[in-house]
Amino acid sequence: MSAKTNQVDPYRILCILSYNYSYEIVSDEMDGIEAGLSSDDYKLDYEITYESMDSKKFYTAEDIVNFEDYLTYKLSKQEPYDLIITADDSALRFAINHRDTIFKDIPIVFMGVNSIADAQTADVLDGVTGVAEVPDYEANYELMKSLFPERTTIVAIVDGTNTGQGEFVQFREFIANHPEQDYRVLNTSRYSREGIEQYLSELGDTDIILYLDFLEDGEKNIYALDTATKFIATYAEDIPIFRVSSADIGNGVLGGVSYSFYDAGKIAGQMAAQILSESETDEIELVTETVTNTYFEQAMMDKYGINILDIPKDAIIINERTTIVSWYRDNTAIANLTILVCFLLLIIIILLAISNGKRKILVNKDALTGIPNRLSINRQIKTTTAQNESYGLIMVDLDYFKDINDNLGHLVGDEVLIELANRLDAVAKENDSTAARIGGDEFLIFKKNAQAENCAHVCEKLQLVMKNPIATSQGEVDITLSMGAAAYPEDTDNPAKVLSLADKALYRTKEEGRNGYTLYKNIKI
Repeated sequence: MSAKTNQVDPYRILCILSYNYSYEIVSDEMDGIEAGLSSDDYKLDYEITYESMDSKKFYTAEDIVNFEDYLTYKLSKQEPYDLIITADDSALRFAINHRDTIFKDIPIVFMGVNSIADAQTADVLDGVTGVAEVPDYEANYELMKSLFPERTTIVAIVDGTNTGQGEFVQFREFIANHPEQDYRVLNTSRYSREGIEQYLSELGDTDIILYLDFLEDGEKNIYALDTATKFIATYAEDIPIFRVSSADIGNGVLGGVSYSFYDAGKIAGQMAAQILSESETDEIELVTETVTNTYFEQAMMDKYGINILDIPKDAIIINERTTIVSWYRDNTAIANLTILVCFLLLIIIILLAISNGKRKILVNKDALTGIPNRLSINRQIKTTTAQNESYGLIMVDLDYFKDINDNLGHLVGDEVLIELANRLDAVAKENDSTAARIGGDEFLIFKKNAQAENCAHVCEKLQLVMKNPIATSQGEVDITLSMGAAAYPEDTDNPAKVLSLADKALYRTKEEGRNGYTLYKNIKI
């Protein structure tokens, strides 16, 4: 099964995320997927929509039905998607269960599936392929033995969730290949919080932790990723912690050969681009090789006396500290080079710094319009949330943009988007806000220290500047905007929900005829 051919409009891609946007791995997955879709090999013109199941909190049968109803409603209001990408186990399970109904005949590419058996079962289905999540236990085992030969017992920390048990099955397969290895398993879903504290506190000098998953305890308390990691590090204070996924390296974790959600997402994105461009889905083989990077955290390296020469050369060091003394000690041969060579190295460092500075700017800017992109705005939102400050989000959608592309062509469509971005950016800056393009004809305005009424003021300013038509190579084009706004904590005290509330307000505007704005507080029941 392949996507439609002779494509004129941008390909429409739906990405179903298992977890909430605030979950740390999700941004890595999204960034990787978009990097893969943007591969120079295919020059793909696409629009991607993200929908989150938030399955760490909403996992009951009723929750799944509600999510199905939500997607069914949205799909009934728009053209069908050309391809589905799913991230992690819950999203794949949902897509497979509904592929004969709401996703009929749509190719599916999955990533981040912990169970190899589930990944292989899905891959057998017509029109389904993807990337399995395969942690590299062997590489971590070698690192453990190399760095801590005196620690002879592996303590695997896992929970009873679908994700945790998928990882546990793979851990048991690893242990089966090493019958000589002593190990214990702490299943947090079977212990109270106090029981987990006691278990960790009693670990000793011969123990080492392999942290797989810790979402819940036996009392059904839910632990955010950083909370769980800090919890383990607090009560197992002197026990090295290795992590098999790149999520939350830090917070007391020493490091490890970790599954890279960005790289897996990039592979899935490239698969999707290949399907949309030229290939049958079933011609693309399931990826079951490990997709990893090696990470270490500088503070933990210092704590356990680990030198940079003790770890793999390609390891990524989080919060790396470099001093003249350490550089001299670790590079004695280079220290004997001539003044001329040192001068050349300095020039290279300066050029690299300039190059990296330019790259950082490009990474945070939208390629077409030059204003901030999704990655940049997400960082601002995350920073403001961490500082517990109020803010408002305004979702902005260009009305009838498809008609502009259909009637005047995509080049004119791009001209309209660029000018719209310029006007949004100008209004945003005048009102101490930031405008960003988050995909297609969708924009987002972030206003710090704001309430709903402040957002309304920005919306009114935008309506005013949109009264002037946009000049294009094909003449002037009149445009209108549909907008929806929500504020934190005025509308919700959960920062993970602000964007979805703004989206609901946007859809209310569209339902009422477009060309206007809606504050979420005015539609709350």
